Amino acid sequence: MTNVLGCFNVLALMLQLRCGICIYAGSLSSTAGVEAQGRSSYGLSKALGEQVLAWGLMERQVGGVFCSLRFPQLYDVEGRCCRHQPWFGRIVAYASRGMDLHMPAPGGARNFLHVRDAARLLMQAWQEGVSGVWDIVHPESLDYWQIAQCAYGVFGSGGHIEIAQAKQPFRALNLPAGDALFDRLGMWPEISMEQGLKMIRDTGCAGAFGPLDVT
Repeated sequence: MTNVLGCFNVLALMLQLRCGICIYAGSLSSTAGVEAQGRSSYGLSKALGEQVLAWGLMERQVGGVFCSLRFPQLYDVEGRCCRHQPWFGRIVAYASRGMDLHMPAPGGARNFLHVRDAARLLMQAWQEGVSGVWDIVHPESLDYWQIAQCAYGVFGSGGHIEIAQAKQPFRALNLPAGDALFDRLGMWPEISMEQGLKMIRDTGCAGAFGPLDVT
């Protein structure tokens, strides 16, 4: 409801303010083929939100411009991402506390983008007058096992990582090519996974990450 009906509210506000440019933070989950089992309800709802905004600007706002950046999994320093990225939150929580982590088999590469890089891309897309729908994929793709290894190395607090065979493996994703917008804007993400984890460590925010159990 938020992803779809919320866009009607945004569109109404834009029309009221005579705002003709919309840069939308979309989701890579909306791109057909990324989810091996078909688009999830989240990906579909984000795609419908795109359509609401694009239709509204084209039909009701002369010279309207719509741009959607379909981001991969986003994370931040303060731990606000844990609601949508519980396994990332769990990895940081266990690694920072030096606890043993029992996790499912990796299931394939994941793609994470720091919110600071996402904000830079949104601002640059607006400044450059970019329109259309763009898949965004960080140049560095890692599976959850590799992310966990990186996290345990960064925090250096002890603990071990084990694959729990009883847990269902992470679902596979088919990551598309996502460098077209980087080439278009002449800019690339600045923050690697290792750098992002060090930022969490150095700002002392690791305690905000969790949960300590994810089924």
